[in-house]
Amino acid sequence: MKHSISLLLLLLTVAPFSAMGQEAPATADETLNRVLNQLESGELDSAIQTLEAARAAGTEDPRITQTLGALYLEASRADEAASTLAPLADSPDAEPAVLYNAGRAAAAVGNLEQAVGYLERSLAISPVTPAARELGFVRLRQGSLMDAYLLLRPWSRLNPDDTGALLAATSCAVALGRASEAEEMLLTLPLDLPTANILRGRVGLLNQDGWGALAVVQPLSENPPEGLEPQILSVLAESYLLMEQPASAVQELEGEVGNDPDLIRLLSRAQAAAGDQQQALETLRPAAESLEASIGPDSPDSDRILAAEVTADYGRLLSQAGDSSAAIAALQYAVQVDPANPDAWEWLSGALMAEGREEESQQALRESTVIRGTGTEDANLSLGTPATDPTGARLRRALHLSERGDREEALKIVRQEEILSPGDPRPMLLEARLLSAMGRLQEALEVSESVVRLAPDIADSYYMRGVVRLDIGLSGPAEEDLRKTITMAPQHTAAMNDLAVLLMAKDENEEAKFLLEQVLILQPDDPIAAKNLAALSESGSD
Repeated sequence: MKHSISLLLLLLTVAPFSAMGQEAPATADETLNRVLNQLESGELDSAIQTLEAARAAGTEDPRITQTLGALYLEASRADEAASTLAPLADSPDAEPAVLYNAGRAAAAVGNLEQAVGYLERSLAISPVTPAARELGFVRLRQGSLMDAYLLLRPWSRLNPDDTGALLAATSCAVALGRASEAEEMLLTLPLDLPTANILRGRVGLLNQDGWGALAVVQPLSENPPEGLEPQILSVLAESYLLMEQPASAVQELEGEVGNDPDLIRLLSRAQAAAGDQQQALETLRPAAESLEASIGPDSPDSDRILAAEVTADYGRLLSQAGDSSAAIAALQYAVQVDPANPDAWEWLSGALMAEGREEESQQALRESTVIRGTGTEDANLSLGTPATDPTGARLRRALHLSERGDREEALKIVRQEEILSPGDPRPMLLEARLLSAMGRLQEALEVSESVVRLAPDIADSYYMRGVVRLDIGLSGPAEEDLRKTITMAPQHTAAMNDLAVLLMAKDENEEAKFLLEQVLILQPDDPIAAKNLAALSESGSD
């Protein structure tokens, strides 16, 4: 992206002297006009010299300093940019453009925490600035994949011609297992761009399409672009493994893995798939032990995910070798580092069962099924699998966390999905429910009102607002919402149950009885309806 002209024009509009109650000195305006002309003629160095001379002459107009800092950045003089802009950015009333450039400068000199602070302040003042893009790349450098994706994905939607940001967002989506979203973004990237084709191969692997991944990446292996060799080799090997051709994977990898833990992991998998379990274990052992010793809670997300994959594979091989005790230790580390790895949970379940720890084994298996999309379900939320519906899969994870009592983490996931899928009402429906369960009823009501505005044609929008209104004690409006829900969705048993309870509190038992009977016709095993109907029968007999 080119910044100089556009940023200069932006800076010319911020903090003019007239805003401070006095006329802008003509010398400052003349200096800035001269700088603008120099930039339009491509004379960056001359523009910088003009500004430096103005400062040396004692010109105190802040626009001179702001513009000089921005141009230092364009000239790759990051240290000077940082020292020039930091005093302005540290002011509590700093303008968004100043904060943006100060953040870029801080990132350029490696001061990432300071960069985050400046860029977040810039975004808070003006959400439409390129600070979102820059902050996304800083978060990526810090290894925070989800934080980076939450910034780069929306930016890429608004700026589809920004290839760098689009590639970064797609890489995040692939690393986070969000295949459908990565595939959507790849549609706008050139077909002859090697990095994009590697990502296309990765998406093929996520979709279990080994042949498709091989077809798109194999041409790159004939003359691999410099620096991309390990990534190409990784996709090739995984493709062969997915197609059950481990010998081909071994042939590609032998003598090429070096100290790359990802390639070592793939070679070990290929050796195991080819029947050489002992060699696979010995190949993987050094990498697994090294990662286990070096990767912790503060490590970058990409390193943590890789460490979890390597140690999970190591634990599986140990378990197959009969060393279930050591396998448990490795697999527990794997699921601690990356709780979203379903294979690791499943293998941990098997190792625990081998040690006779049946209850823990069942808990681990439960975690695996939830992640795979075959565990926690919800009658009022349609939740797909990670490959087909990444938002639904993460909402399922949030439901599971809520069931375990970790509602704050569940709320964090739900709010992230609201950013990534702004037109999807499901995250907001779940947020309203979580907030209500946490006793934050006014927030829950505000969210449920937003859901109705977002999705007025969906019955669950009114149902959720009705439930929240009922929790607050607004029985009249709650009844209206529940009746509207049933009108829109005549088999909405949850709304029938809640409306029946509300009617029972008003002694309108005949309609309540009818609703509960309808629920039991639709769901004969519904315990809530059965209990309430029994209570009605007892009160009627009295």
